[in-house]
Amino acid sequence: MSASGEYTVKLPKGVTRMVDQLVFRLLTGRIVLSEATIAHALARLRHNWAYCEQRELWKGRKPKGDMMADKALVRQSFRDYGRCLGIIAAFIAESREKVASSIR
Repeated sequence: MSASGEYTVKLPKGVTRMVDQLVFRLLTGRIVLSEATIAHALARLRHNWAYCEQRELWKGRKPKGDMMADKALVRQSFRDYGRCLGIIAAFIAESREKVASSIR
């Protein structure tokens, strides 16, 4: 925006406004799809963890079997996968903010 309040476009040489808008639309669309994918993955993670918490493993001669969620490898797998999703979600959110500020 100029000092007089008039909006002026400053694009790199050879880039038309249409190409600029197309790139931003593609980029923002990909960010939205990425956020939806991460949200779905987190929902599946929570759903599967709830299953593990109620799933009793083979008890043999014991009166009650161990719970699946109490197994170290199961807990570690869910923890690591949840952390990875958190890192990816943070990266996508940061990218969304950078794109939004550059569009503004």
